[in-house]
Amino acid sequence: MLSNSALFYAFMSGTFYVLATFAMKYWGGLSLLAILPLAGAALCLAAVFEIEALKSAQMARTFILILSFEFLLTFLCAVFFLGEQYSMRDLTGLCLVFAGIVMLAAKQDIAVSEVAAKEVPMQQTIDRRL
Repeated sequence: MLSNSALFYAFMSGTFYVLATFAMKYWGGLSLLAILPLAGAALCLAAVFEIEALKSAQMARTFILILSFEFLLTFLCAVFFLGEQYSMRDLTGLCLVFAGIVMLAAKQDIAVSEVAAKEVPMQQTIDRRL
């Protein structure tokens, strides 16, 4: 099961990736010197939160969570701030992504290799084969 801190760090990382994306999308009308520090700071903060999330959860699960949060936040910002509209197919996909986040957050398992490593030391396994 993912800890609350891992979920928080993944969410914050996704949030800062979205902020960086919006800054890069709208830099055309503004000075590059104004946008570059904003986008750079958002990317740096996203990386910091991603590192913290990776410390407290499995790598693949954390990566998927960050991408999922980034996708959800981008979708919500596009609808509410940009007025974009999406089809039923798009909304169904969004619901599937959200369901995946819930399943990843709630799933409790231990990798088979971790269980095997705890119960049978590697040296004993090698000795038995010889």
